[in-house]
Amino acid sequence: MRTINAIHFIRNRLTPFKNYLYMASDYELEKDIDLKKVLNKLLLEENNSAKSALSEILNRANQILEEGANPFNVTSDIGDIQIQGLFSELRILSSEMFGSNRIENDLQKEQFDYNVSVSNKGIHIVFSDILNNIRKYYNGEYAIRFEIFDNNLIISFENNFHPIPINLDNIKKLIKYFNSEENYNIFKMTTKGAFLMKDFLRQMDIKLEVSLNEEKSLFTSKLTFKIK
Repeated sequence: MRTINAIHFIRNRLTPFKNYLYMASDYELEKDIDLKKVLNKLLLEENNSAKSALSEILNRANQILEEGANPFNVTSDIGDIQIQGLFSELRILSSEMFGSNRIENDLQKEQFDYNVSVSNKGIHIVFSDILNNIRKYYNGEYAIRFEIFDNNLIISFENNFHPIPINLDNIKKLIKYFNSEENYNIFKMTTKGAFLMKDFLRQMDIKLEVSLNEEKSLFTSKLTFKIK
């Protein structure tokens, strides 16, 4: 099981490398000067993402090689972190993946000092997976929002998407699996990458809720953290 988890983790992290290689090939063949400038900017963004992914793969490999270490168990790494730390983590990741960050917040200055309990390793993987999925499917628009409600920190991720290439039936099934503990074994077997992310969230006691607005072609993911 641990080997399977590792393989799926590596496969997911190879996506930026695949994107970079395809774009590099298109760049070499492209004759239009203006389009090459656009491709060059995208190549730089993918290059940064590939470097980040490589760092994650090497870190996990080192952990696997350490005797007794299990990189897919994040409970030993769980501790208190300020909301400001999560904000900074997302700002860095979104800048690396998109070239800019679009983080909105309804928090007061002092609320950034509030603590939540997370694993640094686990939450980094969760944030990376969510942002990678946004970049894979979005249609140019995304937003990240911080808000506090009923003594909980809620981080919302929203992105629009191309409605035609997306298989909405598969998306709806994925949403059903994410929002329910039913069909747990089916979810585990058929959507391994998503299962790993949900498992990290389960270990950290973070609630995930996903939704789809077909009319607006809008996909939303919400993470709820208990404020300590």
